[in-house]
Amino acid sequence: MLDFNDTQKMFQRLATASFKPLLKDIGTAIRDSIQTKTSQGFDATGSRFSPYTDVYRQMKTFKGLYPPVNLKLSGKMLGDLSQAETDKECRVGFRTTSSALIASYNQEGRTPRHFFDVSQEADKEINRLVNDFINGILKGI
Repeated sequence: MLDFNDTQKMFQRLATASFKPLLKDIGTAIRDSIQTKTSQGFDATGSRFSPYTDVYRQMKTFKGLYPPVNLKLSGKMLGDLSQAETDKECRVGFRTTSSALIASYNQEGRTPRHFFDVSQEADKEINRLVNDFINGILKGI
């Protein structure tokens, strides 16, 4: 059983901990999940992407890029996916405006392909990272 002093020490350790390493790991997990699932042709829910239109499929086939539907024409959009963190937050986004616009069209365009979201697998990984981080901080008591 913990006494009051142990509980107080736990809260002090949590209050003074730097969360930046955790936030970096969370951002990396989200970015990597999006890149992997999208490259394999799956959206954030694990469903296959809707097929390309016939004209677009023919153009990709001509360029040697078909199948599957993986939102890659040049690879620039997914390659521009990055993460950044501060002491208080992590952000996952695109390095360039052109990649952000392409991603927005893919996400919300005429044939929406919801790839830019946290998948269940990434959510589980985030929970594991948070639990491990907090348990690591609290071990010193």
